[in-house]
Amino acid sequence: MSLGQLRVYIFSSLSNKPILPSPLLIFVVISLTFCKTVAISIFANEDYLSAAWLIPWVSLAYFIGGFKIFLIATASLADRTDLLIKAGLFTIIFNVILNYFLIKNYGVEGAVLSTILSNVILIILLLNASSSINQFSWPIMKIIHGAIISGILIITFENIRGITIDYSFLTKCLLLIAFPILSVFTNLIGEKEMNGVRYVWSSILKKVKFNYE
Repeated sequence: MSLGQLRVYIFSSLSNKPILPSPLLIFVVISLTFCKTVAISIFANEDYLSAAWLIPWVSLAYFIGGFKIFLIATASLADRTDLLIKAGLFTIIFNVILNYFLIKNYGVEGAVLSTILSNVILIILLLNASSSINQFSWPIMKIIHGAIISGILIITFENIRGITIDYSFLTKCLLLIAFPILSVFTNLIGEKEMNGVRYVWSSILKKVKFNYE
């Protein structure tokens, strides 16, 4: 099986059994928020520690942009890649305009905001393009649900850190553990999500195994 065929098969699986692994992606964003200085230390030296605050926001931008893999499936399988090209061109135009005004007035903060807004615009355009081909239910409430939980955990961490830094590592561990617990308890992660993950994973494994036998 070629990489292209596997990619089409994954898109097909996602189109027939839509899954949104937002809890996992949100967990990554939370982890990077808590451990941003550690991440900088791993990939750079201490000279870049002052830019550690950028990591959560950049990871948020990639988190938002990551949903495009689910949205391009419909247009790709329907051979309407022209819609994807239009969405990309409009996003580039918006990005250039946002960069000009935001970076000019706010510097690095403006660049970060421009990146986040550009990814939001891209997802909205791709969602509109996909919906014009095939109507489907997009779990917006699940995304908001996950954002609320992550927001509560991040705010809690920042407040605790403002009071004391003596138990910073323990606080991070407890709050990271709290995310999956709260997700299950509040039904962000339910049987439906787990079944969806199992379905696509097993389908991909079976397809790959069949083509290599």
